[in-house]
Amino acid sequence: MKHGSNPRRARSRGNGKRPPSRGSNNFESSGSEAKIRGSAQQVHDKYLALARDAGSMDDRIAAERYLQYADHY
Repeated sequence: MKHGSNPRRARSRGNGKRPPSRGSNNFESSGSEAKIRGSAQQVHDKYLALARDAGSMDDRIAAERYLQYADHY
């Protein structure tokens, strides 16, 4: 049996693509009506602000939805 004959492993090597940088992870959320972009902390803070705004307008359903989105980050 030959070593290195696994086609999956061979395809992933030397394809010219660099692995993504782990230092700056940016997120793009399309869970609400508008896309929210930024770091995980920025997306979390934005959803908390949207939940606060929805709560102040007595829209408990939207507020809960935004809080659930925030929980993902």
